Amino acid sequence: MGRIASCYRLSIREFVQQMGLDMEGLLGGAGWLLLPAQSASTMERLADLARLEPAVLRALDIPEAWAHRRKSYFYCSRCVFLNPEDVASPYWKRCWLDPAAMLCDVHSTPLRAIPSGRVHRCKNLVQLLTQVASYEREPQRETYASILR
Repeated sequence: MGRIASCYRLSIREFVQQMGLDMEGLLGGAGWLLLPAQSASTMERLADLARLEPAVLRALDIPEAWAHRRKSYFYCSRCVFLNPEDVASPYWKRCWLDPAAMLCDVHSTPLRAIPSGRVHRCKNLVQLLTQVASYEREPQRETYASILR
């Protein structure tokens, strides 16, 4: 959803309003990134918009345990800007939202952490990637493993 909103230069809030979606819990902080479970009618509307079966979208729901308040969000610095399926469409991998994930499933490198405050300011995926790029240029980025120490 963050990618679609970015294509139209909309915030998630604007996208949701323009599409007539009722998405509880989605508009605060990084709710759009976590995509908490939604009502059946909302999922059907999203499926229609995406031209997918509702079951496909339901498979994207994250476990409730992943939706807790976070100090950081994690990502692979090598994967974050490159979608191997479509280079022109970066994405945030679902596996990075798993609080237990520590390594990139592609590169086996430690995931890096970006403070949740920086993520929560982002209104769509392009803004999130801009924040990550800015954060990557700063010295002393944390990895998931270093936070646990």
